[in-house]
Amino acid sequence: MPAAKSKSKLGASPVAFDFTPLRSGRTVKTPQRVRKCTNLVWFDLAAIWSFCSSPEFHGAIRRIDQKTNVTNATLVKVPFDLKHWQTVAEEVGPLPEPTSNDPTQWLFKGDIFNSTDPWQVAVARMLGYRWPEQPKEKDNTDAFTDEDGIVCVLAVRSERPASERLLDVLGAAYSQEWSDAVFSNC
Repeated sequence: MPAAKSKSKLGASPVAFDFTPLRSGRTVKTPQRVRKCTNLVWFDLAAIWSFCSSPEFHGAIRRIDQKTNVTNATLVKVPFDLKHWQTVAEEVGPLPEPTSNDPTQWLFKGDIFNSTDPWQVAVARMLGYRWPEQPKEKDNTDAFTDEDGIVCVLAVRSERPASERLLDVLGAAYSQEWSDAVFSNC
């Protein structure tokens, strides 16, 4: 793989970006269908992130297109000053770590408390499911994980019904903050 170049050919012209995950300053060739974009370097991505997360980005788009639905073609027309946004990116610091509180995303860490769908995550955790990014060390909800992954809806032999066990999992996840109000809002 060629060494990373210190300067990008992006310049100040309107460009389209391929947000392929990049690490360590590697240079990655972008697909031919992305016009006017030759190489995207890691520090360019930080500049792009700084621009896209700034209020100037919204203003630049609205100067080009005032419609409610903005097309991809409009995003390509937005002028981008690479040198300016590289300076801004250096001042802001490193890119934020990618995270998600949506259990359907691969970045999700299995956290019931911060999840967008705590009931579904609690059921999955109770049945023994682990997300790929979930920490290996056990937390207080793992004590309620069923050994065989089978949870009966009704009480069977010595096992409690699924509803009671689910409340135990949610109670452990929310600990001190667990209350009837939290129960009704989950």
